[in-house]
Amino acid sequence: MSNSETYNKRRLTEKVKNFSKEVHLEIFYFLRNKIKNNYTINQNGVFINLNDLDKDTFDELKNKVDFYDKNNKKLNESYHNRYCMNDK
Repeated sequence: MSNSETYNKRRLTEKVKNFSKEVHLEIFYFLRNKIKNNYTINQNGVFINLNDLDKDTFDELKNKVDFYDKNNKKLNESYHNRYCMNDK
């Protein structure tokens, strides 16, 4: 695995950590159909080895994560603007 692949997977993982439980579930449901039973579940959550994903699946996952990340940023900006405007 190249350094850029490793970097992209770490970056993706860091983004996902900041998402809500609902988004985590959406991502899991998407991946569950792609990876069959190749994941681990314990009291801390669901764990998926990104190295086991084929390139197409990883690219789809990356697009989904980018979508959720952009939406999350827009919601935060909207929330901030709405409540900061009310404070003035």
